[in-house]
Amino acid sequence: MKSDFSRLKRKIIFSIILISVLAFIVAISFKVLLIDGVLQE
Repeated sequence: MKSDFSRLKRKIIFSIILISVLAFIVAISFKVLLIDGVLQE
């Protein structure tokens, strides 16, 4: 039971890190696109 919970906790932490990294990449790419759009005008 305890090992199962620790495995679940590790999976949740991994998911949070993965989502954070994806959100960070999306934010950077969006900012780059926004800057490129502003510079092109």
